Amino acid sequence: IDMPAALAVGEELCPTHSDSAFAAVRNALGVPNDFLCSFDWASLRAGGGKGGQLLAFHAHADRSYVVKELSPSDHATLLGLAGPYSVHVASASGSLLAPLYAHFRRQDSGVDYVVMGSVLPPPMAEVVAAAPPCLYDLKGTADDKTLVYEGEKVLDVHKRFYNVGLRICDFLSKRCHCCGRAAASAADLWAPGRREYAQGKKHAREVTFSVTPLSYAWLLDRLEVDVSFLRQHGLMDYSMLVRTHRIPPLECTSPDAQPAVAAAHTAVRIAAEARASDQRGGALDLPLTCEVADGSVWLVDVGLIDYLQEWTLAKRVARCLKFAEVPPFKHKSTEPPPYYAKRFLAVLTAKFRPVGRVPGASHQSFPSWTSANGAAQWQRRRSPLAMVRAALAAALVWLSRLRGVPEPTERASQSERRARSYSQLGEARPV
Repeated sequence: IDMPAALAVGEELCPTHSDSAFAAVRNALGVPNDFLCSFDWASLRAGGGKGGQLLAFHAHADRSYVVKELSPSDHATLLGLAGPYSVHVASASGSLLAPLYAHFRRQDSGVDYVVMGSVLPPPMAEVVAAAPPCLYDLKGTADDKTLVYEGEKVLDVHKRFYNVGLRICDFLSKRCHCCGRAAASAADLWAPGRREYAQGKKHAREVTFSVTPLSYAWLLDRLEVDVSFLRQHGLMDYSMLVRTHRIPPLECTSPDAQPAVAAAHTAVRIAAEARASDQRGGALDLPLTCEVADGSVWLVDVGLIDYLQEWTLAKRVARCLKFAEVPPFKHKSTEPPPYYAKRFLAVLTAKFRPVGRVPGASHQSFPSWTSANGAAQWQRRRSPLAMVRAALAAALVWLSRLRGVPEPTERASQSERRARSYSQLGEARPV
């Protein structure tokens, strides 16, 4: 394998780091060593992440790449990970990890960069025309979010701790019955797009994805192998990037949309038939395609990104500062690698449902499936502060009994008890 000591990046010659490992990855995935010759340094822009690193998209020979600036911590992590990563990618066929092709330094600025391949393959044009994509960034934590919903980008509008006005408006909109609507309107004026961002986070927590049983087994196997690799090297805070297209049934679409939907169904069916022999052999390619009972067709692409974060002292401090967060919607991302990996697998694999069949395979029946409730087990877990509050509440009840003070349930009026009994039984409340 040709292992250059420097890479031609645009019009500059940049020294590389551990290029013997990355050259093996490029060779295995068919990427030439001159793939950055036409890169434009002026295309670097702020990526929008918390670190503020620059990134740029680059196309070469019908492939797309991302050139991203590295923080000092990510640079140090990649220096130690390069060798094991190249071995893992070469031995783990079909790895879901975002491919890394080069690690180099720009001489005039001294900044280090990594070149990644696109973790999601380009979708078929017929599918995009009939079913705009949804894109999710999932960790199984409170940081889950919707990036794109039905083709529309969801802007990041965070509720930071220092934004006191937005926090007050958000609190009043949820807790105050008399001025809740006015507070919600004030929050929209204070931070436009916050409501849509919050709704996108809720949708990302609740969304599920339909796949075939074969795709489900393949995905679980790949996730276990990749997450085990990340756990062994002390990495955490990684994400699963999921892109979905849901093509509606032809009979449920408007006459104007039926030609595009019919073309998408035909293209997906032809692609599924072409891949049938490979699927019987156990090899699968993205997207994971299936038809569900209502006649719609799902196309699901998945990949693991942002996996260069180590369990550092700063992450330990952040975990201590966030100990009061209460599940189920406040699972924090700052957790040790073994715990993070176990929760990541439990929560995210529960989002995939093996309820579909291969598109066009009318001779196959739709599989039955019962959820294992892997995510629910994590949602029932409580934070240390919540357990302290529960212990204090139990102590107060015990003290009230010693003093002879009736419990709140005993002081409830007869009408309140009657209303509560009707709600528990699910019956209509009598007038």
